[in-house]
Amino acid sequence: MFPLIRDGDYVLLWAIAKPEKLDCGDVIQVRHKDFGVIIKVVSLIKGNTVRVKGLSKLSTESQILGDFNKSDIEYQAIVVFSKLQKPLFGIGSFRVLTRRIVQNY
Repeated sequence: MFPLIRDGDYVLLWAIAKPEKLDCGDVIQVRHKDFGVIIKVVSLIKGNTVRVKGLSKLSTESQILGDFNKSDIEYQAIVVFSKLQKPLFGIGSFRVLTRRIVQNY
């Protein structure tokens, strides 16, 4: 599977005001101590602990990333704008990110 977000893509992020509202399938941005800022999909929530995964075979494994505290999550990704797919009004195509679904436009 191709990466959800590729080099050159722009991502519209929404600040997480209430981390308790996170759900599995949300695409989030988190700051990792070794990898810096990463964008991943929430795969498991257990109390205040969140496990994430990537959608590409090229993604770093969840076991290597480790679990995160909900308070470590900074933003939820809402839309990805891509210049690599067919153009739409001169800005390229975009993908709306919703829980468990990626809608291409």
